[in-house]
Amino acid sequence: MIQDEKYNMPLVSIVIATFNGEAYLAKQLNSIINQTHDNLEILIQDDCSTDNTLNILRDYSAKDHRITLYQNQKNIGINKNFYELISKSNGEYIAISDQDDIWSLEKIEILLNNISTSSLIYTDSELIKDSDEPWGITLLEKLERHPKSGRCMMNLSTENTISGHACLFKSDIKEVIIEVGNVKYHKQNEYYDQVIAMIASFNGGVAYYNRPLTFHRIHKLSHCNYDLLSENVIKRDIELDHYNDNLSDQKVIHEKKLAKWPSAANFIQRKRKRMAGKIQVAYKEIIKAEKQLNKYPIDANKIARYPKKKFKKCFFNKVFYKELLKRGVEKKFARKLSLGRLYYIWLKTF
Repeated sequence: MIQDEKYNMPLVSIVIATFNGEAYLAKQLNSIINQTHDNLEILIQDDCSTDNTLNILRDYSAKDHRITLYQNQKNIGINKNFYELISKSNGEYIAISDQDDIWSLEKIEILLNNISTSSLIYTDSELIKDSDEPWGITLLEKLERHPKSGRCMMNLSTENTISGHACLFKSDIKEVIIEVGNVKYHKQNEYYDQVIAMIASFNGGVAYYNRPLTFHRIHKLSHCNYDLLSENVIKRDIELDHYNDNLSDQKVIHEKKLAKWPSAANFIQRKRKRMAGKIQVAYKEIIKAEKQLNKYPIDANKIARYPKKKFKKCFFNKVFYKELLKRGVEKKFARKLSLGRLYYIWLKTF
């Protein structure tokens, strides 16, 4: 445990990925450096900004020794940017920050006091405008989603309710998160916060704190969520923000597919939800079996025989299936997990 000797407080790493964020960056940095829990490591990595973002960051880092600034030599995108920042963190806890939000000053302190044995804790977010004026609705309310908490929640794969900007998680899941970021067959269009939520769910679980602690700004340059509000009728200018390029293209393609094959799209969505439910039931059976039997790790030598590119074909069908049977899991549940239908990272968290 990394703690400050004077205050005996755990070190919290706050990671911020920036790109052309000059408009709102100072307000967010002020809300972070003035947190009531001040034993912070603030890691910022800029992704080749072309505006005044770097000058703002250099000014703040010169005034606050807790800030460490990194600058990418080439554009890598928001997902990889956050994965790299997480890998550089040293804190016992890690919190993710957007470049354009505003945090409640007691946010970190409250989350630390309520995370308990969970691997991650999160809240809802109050939506605000460019002018800091509230929209009068929270993010989850606008998405019409109910907060989720607990363990082994496969339903996060189909309806994620955990935003990176509103969560804090323990560093003991950091290695798994980093590994996911490096897995080539990992879905590139899957957001980092959804991945972190899934990993935490399959470890100590996730907890929900029912008071919003982040003021999440919705504006025309938002990386995501801009289309949530009816007042936002201005189209995204993809030249203003490189992150929005792929996002806009994917949206157009998705809308064309829905228009052409609406029934097929609905079928795929239903099938994915059913599969997630089956895997979740199977995983709960594993937990039950482990309570009755002595836990023992899968032989590392067996895993080493199968390179990652062959993982789903070899490991699931041969090694993992047998190990589940040894742990007392029924064949029907072991079979559901041994057919390669679970992502490598979800298995890795067992």
